[in-house]
Parts: sequence; structure tokens; C-alpha cells
Amino acid sequence: MDHLNIPQASFYFEGGERIGIATVVHGGASGTITRYFGIRPEFMILSRNGAIEIDYGANAFFKMNRDLRLYFGLWNRWNRDLIEVIGFDYEGVTFLLSYDVNFVKGLRSANNFKGGAEIYITRKFGCNLRKWAKSVQCPKFGDDFYLY
Repeated sequence: MDHLNIPQASFYFEGGERIGIATVVHGGASGTITRYFGIRPEFMILSRNGAIEIDYGANAFFKMNRDLRLYFGLWNRWNRDLIEVIGFDYEGVTFLLSYDVNFVKGLRSANNFKGGAEIYITRKFGCNLRKWAKSVQCPKFGDDFYLY
């Protein structure tokens, strides 16, 4: 859940509209297809102030060596955007770049099919990254099959 304190959003100091509480449900699976190739389909459903956003898609990976994986993916924001994803994972740090192309008819003249780029950087902490934490097993994208 986001914005539990229902903050105000405004370009001014006072008088902005309240941002409603957001409820998010997400899930997916991951699995290898061959020794060097795998896929990870996922979905996300977000609800806020009566509006619902549904994102779904999949990222695939090529395992280049023990520490390096290359990613590419294609996603859809229900009836609105097509999202392309490329990136890599190196020694537990993931770097992804995505670009959203908007297909809403009312926005075509305003944005000329231009979307927005996003950068995603993440690092796993506390999961097999320290030798003494061998009992903590985090799923690693592309290693076996798992649901979450």
C-alpha cells in the first residue's frame, strides 16, 4: 500500500488534492527454458481513487556466464502503453532501462507517440551475498523455477 497518510499533491504549498491510498497486487513466475535462456512473466494490478492500472508482460534473459545475464522484455499497460525493457545483471546488481510508448488516442497529437524512459537499479542484500548467510536462499532470476 502506498500513501497511507493520504498526502496532498500540489505545485503550491497548500490547497492540493489528496493522493489516495494505493493498493497493489503483483506476482509472477520465473524459470529456465534451456541452460542459458529463461523467461519471467509477471503482472501488477494497482488501484487508487477508483482508477485501476493493470501491467503485464515478461522479461527474458540470456545467461552469459556465472555473473552476467542480459535481459530484454516487452510489457503492456492495459490499453495504454507498450513498454520495452533491456538491461543486465552483474554480481547481484540489476540495471534495466525501459521506454514507455503511449498509444492513447487523445494523447497522440500531444506526445506524437513519444513516451518516457525509466532507469531501474537494484541490489539484493542479505541473500547469499555473505558467506555466513548460507541458510538464506533468495531466488535468483534464471535459476530454477519459482512462483512469487
